[in-house]
Amino acid sequence: MGRGLLRVYAMARPARSAIEGELVAAAAGEIGVKGSKLAKARAVARRVAVLALADLRDLGNDPVPALRRVEVSIATPCLANLAACPDLDAAGMVRAEAVRRFEANGCQWLAPADRENADREVVEAVAARLTERFRRPQK
Repeated sequence: MGRGLLRVYAMARPARSAIEGELVAAAAGEIGVKGSKLAKARAVARRVAVLALADLRDLGNDPVPALRRVEVSIATPCLANLAACPDLDAAGMVRAEAVRRFEANGCQWLAPADRENADREVVEAVAARLTERFRRPQK
């Protein structure tokens, strides 16, 4: 095995964006969360997951969801920036979790009432992952 391969195996994962921690702190301030770092991370992560799911679900011609997203981005710009951040890829996390649950359901579409519960579960799963990421110190 050559030296070049050893170097590749020893590479670390890519560093997080330097501004991510600042955005999380600012977003917690925007939504008025007080308390521990974990409480702030949990609240911001949940809101980011909800916004990412809304983007994923907005596939129709109805302008109301798009207008709601614009309203959110004006009211809480740091939260909207986190939800749309390509380095974070919250939409990709939501999509992957939704696909995983769809496959676990035998690739069967859910009834509208069950879809709301499934969406809630997707948001909670993604929010848990984001909470861990947001509460960890940035290196």
